[in-house]
Amino acid sequence: MDMPIERTAPRNTIKGRRAELLRRRVMSAIEDVSISIPSISRDRLLPLSFAQERLWFLDRLGRLGPAYHIGLSVRVRGVLDCAALSAALTDVVRRHEAVRTRFVMREGAASQVIDPPWPIDLPAEPVTLAEAKLRTQRMMEEPFDLASDRLLRCALLALDDHDHILVLSMHHIISDGWSIGILFRELAALYGAHA
Repeated sequence: MDMPIERTAPRNTIKGRRAELLRRRVMSAIEDVSISIPSISRDRLLPLSFAQERLWFLDRLGRLGPAYHIGLSVRVRGVLDCAALSAALTDVVRRHEAVRTRFVMREGAASQVIDPPWPIDLPAEPVTLAEAKLRTQRMMEEPFDLASDRLLRCALLALDDHDHILVLSMHHIISDGWSIGILFRELAALYGAHA
């Protein structure tokens, strides 16, 4: 792993040699450190983060609406391998517990339940452009039941054989604007691997 460290002095000066020595020590220390994130048993109550508690509480009050839905719709022109896309989304679900999480009351407290992975089958639904817009809007506005629904919804709309729209809708309690970018990049890489 080569970490760029800005050099302010040439290596042939005393200051430059010291900077190089420091860079080597830092790199050595980074390589020697092993970072492990301990696994937590899924047999116990899994508490919500403060942000999740806030959203869960507002949902219980009936004050959350589609403003807390995160949507992504991507138009794909050209040949689309629906089986590869389904497999890629299935891999995303398998890899990320957050998209498999529901929020329930247990022992008087809100708790996370992480469901096992499920397969995603995305048959292309033939639609017109007007129907696609309406279907996408409805999907983005459809309420989520945090306790019983899957908080990731997917649809593949086919305008024709070489023009599709992939629609993803998630609740903000499991995702945010930053992580949707990660999901999309991972989905593209997994699609490429499966295709």
